[in-house]
Amino acid sequence: MRSGYELEGYIFIYMISSLIPPTYGELEGVCVLCSRYTKSGHAIEFSEKFTSYNLLNEGDCICEYCFTLVRNQEFRRKSFVLSKEGVRFLPRAECREVLLAPPTPPFFIYITQTGQRQGWLSAMQCVSYSRERFWVSTDFVGHFLANLQELKRMDELISELRKAGVSKNSLRSGTLSAVEYRKLLEKSLTHLWDEVRDYVKTPSWEVMCYAAD
Repeated sequence: MRSGYELEGYIFIYMISSLIPPTYGELEGVCVLCSRYTKSGHAIEFSEKFTSYNLLNEGDCICEYCFTLVRNQEFRRKSFVLSKEGVRFLPRAECREVLLAPPTPPFFIYITQTGQRQGWLSAMQCVSYSRERFWVSTDFVGHFLANLQELKRMDELISELRKAGVSKNSLRSGTLSAVEYRKLLEKSLTHLWDEVRDYVKTPSWEVMCYAAD
Protein backbone atom coordinates (compact mmCIF):
# COMPACT_ATOMS: atom_id res chain seq x y z
CA MET A 1 0.00 0.00 0.00
CA ARG A 2 1.36 3.43 -0.92
CA SER A 3 2.01 6.04 1.76
CA GLY A 4 0.36 9.46 1.50
CA TYR A 5 3.65 10.99 0.34
CA GLU A 6 4.08 8.36 -2.37
CA LEU A 7 0.53 8.86 -3.60
CA GLU A 8 0.91 12.62 -3.87
CA GLY A 9 4.33 12.29 -5.47
CA TYR A 10 2.83 9.90 -7.98
CA ILE A 11 -0.03 12.33 -8.67
CA PHE A 12 2.47 15.17 -9.19
CA ILE A 13 4.34 13.13 -11.77
CA TYR A 14 1.07 11.96 -13.34
CA MET A 15 0.02 15.60 -13.78
CA ILE A 16 3.30 16.63 -15.35
CA SER A 17 3.85 13.49 -17.43
CA SER A 18 1.63 14.79 -20.23
CA LEU A 19 3.45 18.13 -20.23
CA ILE A 20 7.11 17.17 -20.37
CA PRO A 21 8.90 14.43 -22.34
CA PRO A 22 10.29 11.54 -20.27
CA THR A 23 13.97 10.72 -20.57
CA TYR A 24 14.06 6.94 -20.47
CA GLY A 25 16.85 5.11 -18.70
CA GLU A 26 17.49 1.45 -17.98
CA LEU A 27 17.44 1.19 -14.18
CA GLU A 28 14.63 -0.39 -12.17
CA GLY A 29 13.70 0.83 -8.72
CA VAL A 30 12.10 3.58 -6.63
CA CYS A 31 12.73 7.21 -7.56
CA VAL A 32 14.56 9.23 -4.86
CA LEU A 33 12.52 12.31 -5.82
CA CYS A 34 8.88 11.25 -6.29
CA SER A 35 9.02 7.79 -4.65
CA ARG A 36 7.50 6.28 -7.79
CA TYR A 37 8.51 2.80 -8.98
CA THR A 38 9.96 2.69 -12.48
CA LYS A 39 11.70 0.36 -14.86
CA SER A 40 13.18 3.25 -16.88
CA GLY A 41 15.21 5.11 -14.29
CA HIS A 42 18.66 6.68 -14.20
CA ALA A 43 21.60 6.54 -11.82
CA ILE A 44 21.43 8.97 -8.88
CA GLU A 45 23.80 11.57 -10.26
CA PHE A 46 23.43 15.35 -10.20
CA SER A 47 25.40 18.30 -11.51
CA GLU A 48 28.03 20.01 -9.35
CA LYS A 49 25.59 22.90 -8.79
CA PHE A 50 22.91 20.66 -7.23
CA THR A 51 22.44 21.70 -3.58
CA SER A 52 19.27 19.85 -2.56
CA TYR A 53 20.62 16.47 -1.47
CA ASN A 54 18.78 16.89 1.83
CA LEU A 55 15.48 16.75 -0.07
CA LEU A 56 16.05 13.28 -1.53
CA ASN A 57 14.00 10.29 -0.35
CA GLU A 58 15.08 6.70 -0.02
CA GLY A 59 15.33 5.06 -3.41
CA ASP A 60 17.41 3.41 -6.09
CA CYS A 61 17.28 5.77 -9.07
CA ILE A 62 15.80 8.89 -10.66
CA CYS A 63 12.68 8.15 -12.72
CA GLU A 64 12.33 9.19 -16.34
CA TYR A 65 10.12 12.20 -15.52
CA CYS A 66 12.07 13.55 -12.55
CA PHE A 67 15.26 13.16 -14.61
CA THR A 68 13.81 15.54 -17.20
CA LEU A 69 12.58 17.96 -14.50
CA VAL A 70 15.84 18.34 -12.59
CA ARG A 71 17.66 19.09 -15.83
CA ASN A 72 15.17 21.78 -16.87
CA GLN A 73 16.60 24.88 -15.18
CA GLU A 74 13.35 26.83 -15.57
CA PHE A 75 11.89 24.77 -12.72
CA ARG A 76 14.77 25.96 -10.54
CA ARG A 77 14.93 29.59 -11.61
CA LYS A 78 11.22 30.40 -11.87
CA SER A 79 8.01 30.21 -9.90
CA PHE A 80 5.35 28.07 -11.54
CA VAL A 81 1.84 26.67 -11.27
CA LEU A 82 1.01 23.21 -12.54
CA SER A 83 -2.59 22.32 -13.40
CA LYS A 84 -4.71 20.59 -16.02
CA GLU A 85 -4.08 23.65 -18.20
CA GLY A 86 -0.35 22.93 -18.22
CA VAL A 87 2.76 24.43 -16.67
CA ARG A 88 2.74 28.21 -16.33
CA PHE A 89 5.97 29.93 -15.29
CA LEU A 90 5.28 33.00 -13.17
CA PRO A 91 6.96 36.40 -12.96
CA ARG A 92 6.67 37.80 -9.43
CA ALA A 93 3.63 39.95 -10.28
CA GLU A 94 1.74 36.92 -11.61
CA CYS A 95 2.35 34.99 -8.38
CA ARG A 96 -0.14 37.34 -6.71
CA GLU A 97 -2.68 36.67 -9.45
CA VAL A 98 -2.44 32.88 -8.99
CA LEU A 99 -2.58 33.10 -5.19
CA LEU A 100 -5.79 35.15 -5.33
CA ALA A 101 -7.39 33.12 -8.14
CA PRO A 102 -6.02 29.54 -8.09
CA PRO A 103 -6.70 27.28 -11.10
CA THR A 104 -9.20 24.46 -11.17
CA PRO A 105 -7.96 21.58 -8.95
CA PRO A 106 -5.85 19.60 -8.84
CA PHE A 107 -2.96 22.06 -8.98
CA PHE A 108 0.51 22.69 -7.59
CA ILE A 109 1.94 26.14 -6.77
CA TYR A 110 5.64 26.81 -6.29
CA ILE A 111 7.11 30.25 -5.59
CA THR A 112 10.84 30.93 -5.57
CA GLN A 113 12.44 34.06 -4.21
CA THR A 114 16.04 33.33 -5.18
CA GLY A 115 15.86 30.87 -8.08
CA GLN A 116 18.96 29.22 -6.63
CA ARG A 117 17.62 25.80 -5.58
CA GLN A 118 14.94 23.35 -6.62
CA GLY A 119 12.78 23.78 -3.53
CA TRP A 120 9.83 22.04 -5.17
CA LEU A 121 11.63 18.70 -4.79
CA SER A 122 10.46 18.44 -1.19
CA ALA A 123 6.92 19.52 -2.06
CA MET A 124 5.65 16.86 -4.43
CA GLN A 125 3.13 15.85 -1.78
CA CYS A 126 1.65 19.38 -1.83
CA VAL A 127 -0.91 18.84 -4.60
CA SER A 128 -4.07 20.87 -3.90
CA TYR A 129 -7.67 19.79 -4.40
CA SER A 130 -9.46 22.93 -3.19
CA ARG A 131 -9.37 26.57 -4.26
CA GLU A 132 -10.42 27.74 -0.79
CA ARG A 133 -7.68 25.98 1.17
CA PHE A 134 -4.60 24.94 -0.76
CA TRP A 135 -0.87 24.28 -0.55
CA VAL A 136 1.72 26.90 -1.44
CA SER A 137 5.29 25.65 -1.80
CA THR A 138 8.26 28.03 -1.61
CA ASP A 139 12.03 28.12 -1.28
CA PHE A 140 11.96 30.79 1.45
CA VAL A 141 9.17 29.94 3.95
CA GLY A 142 8.72 26.25 3.26
CA HIS A 143 5.38 24.70 2.29
CA PHE A 144 2.11 25.67 3.95
CA LEU A 145 -1.66 25.47 3.68
CA ALA A 146 -3.15 28.80 2.62
CA ASN A 147 -6.68 30.06 3.15
CA LEU A 148 -7.97 31.98 0.11
CA GLN A 149 -10.12 34.43 2.07
CA GLU A 150 -7.23 35.19 4.40
CA LEU A 151 -4.91 35.79 1.43
CA LYS A 152 -7.45 38.21 -0.05
CA ARG A 153 -7.65 40.13 3.22
CA MET A 154 -3.85 40.28 3.42
CA ASP A 155 -3.74 41.59 -0.14
CA GLU A 156 -6.23 44.34 0.76
CA LEU A 157 -4.17 45.36 3.79
CA ILE A 158 -0.91 45.40 1.86
CA SER A 159 -2.46 47.46 -0.94
CA GLU A 160 -3.96 50.06 1.43
CA LEU A 161 -0.80 50.39 3.48
CA ARG A 162 1.46 50.61 0.44
CA LYS A 163 -0.72 53.44 -0.89
CA ALA A 164 -0.38 55.14 2.48
CA GLY A 165 3.41 55.06 2.20
CA VAL A 166 4.42 51.97 4.17
CA SER A 167 7.43 50.15 2.70
CA LYS A 168 7.51 46.43 1.94
CA ASN A 169 10.33 46.04 4.46
CA SER A 170 8.15 47.48 7.18
CA LEU A 171 5.24 45.26 6.15
CA ARG A 172 7.45 42.19 6.36
CA SER A 173 9.10 43.08 9.65
CA GLY A 174 6.01 44.43 11.37
CA THR A 175 7.91 47.55 12.47
CA LEU A 176 6.96 51.03 11.26
CA SER A 177 9.30 53.99 11.04
CA ALA A 178 8.23 57.15 12.83
CA VAL A 179 7.45 58.76 9.47
CA GLU A 180 5.29 55.80 8.36
CA TYR A 181 3.38 55.76 11.63
CA ARG A 182 2.69 59.49 11.34
CA LYS A 183 1.33 58.97 7.81
CA LEU A 184 -1.07 56.30 9.06
CA LEU A 185 -2.11 58.50 11.98
CA GLU A 186 -2.82 61.43 9.67
CA LYS A 187 -4.96 59.21 7.43
CA SER A 188 -6.72 57.46 10.33
CA LEU A 189 -5.34 54.08 9.22
CA THR A 190 -3.57 52.92 12.38
CA HIS A 191 -6.31 50.30 12.89
CA LEU A 192 -5.06 48.53 9.77
CA TRP A 193 -1.63 48.17 11.32
CA ASP A 194 -3.19 46.57 14.37
CA GLU A 195 -4.63 43.93 12.05
CA VAL A 196 -1.29 43.45 10.28
CA ARG A 197 0.36 42.45 13.56
CA ASP A 198 -1.72 39.28 13.61
CA TYR A 199 -0.25 38.23 10.27
CA VAL A 200 3.40 39.33 10.44
CA LYS A 201 5.96 36.51 10.25
CA THR A 202 3.39 33.95 9.07
CA PRO A 203 4.23 32.13 5.82
CA SER A 204 1.12 33.48 4.09
CA TRP A 205 2.03 37.06 4.96
CA GLU A 206 5.64 36.63 3.81
CA VAL A 207 4.50 35.27 0.46
CA MET A 208 1.85 37.97 -0.09
CA CYS A 209 4.40 40.69 0.72
CA TYR A 210 6.82 39.15 -1.77
CA ALA A 211 4.15 38.97 -4.49
CA ALA A 212 2.85 42.50 -3.90
CA ASP A 213 3.62 45.38 -6.25
